Amino acid sequence: MLIKSSTFLPNHHNYICECGKDYTSVEFNLIEQEISNRGYCECQSKLDSFSYIKKCLKQNPLKGLMNSILYFIRAKANFTTKNVFPLRVYSFSTEELLIPKNSKIFSINYTPNCTIEGYSVFPLELHGNMPIRKQPQNKIGFYTRLLKRDCFLEGLSANDINDEILESSINLAIQIIHCKKNVDFLSHHYLLEASHHYIEYSYLKDEINYRDAIINSAISAESSVYNICKYYWKNLNLSKSKTNKKKELPYCKKLHEELDLACKKFDFPILKPSVKKALRALAQERNNILHEGITKYDIDFNIICEHLAAVVYINEFERLFFKKVAPQ
Repeated sequence: MLIKSSTFLPNHHNYICECGKDYTSVEFNLIEQEISNRGYCECQSKLDSFSYIKKCLKQNPLKGLMNSILYFIRAKANFTTKNVFPLRVYSFSTEELLIPKNSKIFSINYTPNCTIEGYSVFPLELHGNMPIRKQPQNKIGFYTRLLKRDCFLEGLSANDINDEILESSINLAIQIIHCKKNVDFLSHHYLLEASHHYIEYSYLKDEINYRDAIINSAISAESSVYNICKYYWKNLNLSKSKTNKKKELPYCKKLHEELDLACKKFDFPILKPSVKKALRALAQERNNILHEGITKYDIDFNIICEHLAAVVYINEFERLFFKKVAPQ
């Protein structure tokens, strides 16, 4: 089975410095360049990757948001074709489809490329009989249902058609969007979950997905902040009781004080004030949902982009911090 793999580009994907350097030719190159050079390009021009992320997310309320999210979390689309027959069950492992282990599958799209003498084949995805619908992450399976072209609600059984139709194959295109989880950072797991809910919200416009996106975003951001602070406290050789007191500090104190101290100790750039402001607003929105059951503000696309951009940034900030202070 021939598998083609491709990456995503946000709607607005060009960030070219005054010196002509294109920072969007490599994923996350802009954020890494900005942090490693403390906010500047090699030519000393000021960089602003946080604004760039927001601009990408805001470019288009639906497709642009989805493509930009998939771009920033390094998602890929695997594409293949398979000849299938009507009224059969097919199953493929993610290994066969060249999807790495520890990957999250975002969506699967099946597209029949031809018909059979007035009939269409409509793949029905298979899943277990769990009370809660949960897509398997290690395999995909589907049943090739046969439908009359002029009556898509009427399914056909083997008794309704002749053997010649049953033995006729069609070419089925399969596209799977997936992202490999960064097993070193739990925060990345919650970023993927938040991204999934943001994408579903952008289609369904339902408040449940919006709330889930906020909660997972906040967990991801707080996890990144906490991991950096924890590493800092460990290197201070504090007593167990003092370390526990540090852990019990409010999140905002960790974000605005302890995180800065950690960055200074390891000579790492301090997190940008604009990102801190967005992360604090995200935490407040999460608290409103958890404690009051409602959001403080009306659901607004600009707020969604601000939240998600901040989480993408702090996730990458965490990765780059540990890449410098604790390389593996």
